[in-house]
Amino acid sequence: MKIDIITLHAVQNYGSVLQAFATQEFLKQHGCDVTIIDYIRERG
Repeated sequence: MKIDIITLHAVQNYGSVLQAFATQEFLKQHGCDVTIIDYIRERG
């Protein structure tokens, strides 16, 4: 199964990066093909 995870992890918060990584690794251990998509908001 292919799963894409959209997340906001390009922020000044290591917890968000670790959460994205942990989710990716958990899904990989269960046989999924995982891609992380780092959503970056436009400044405006």
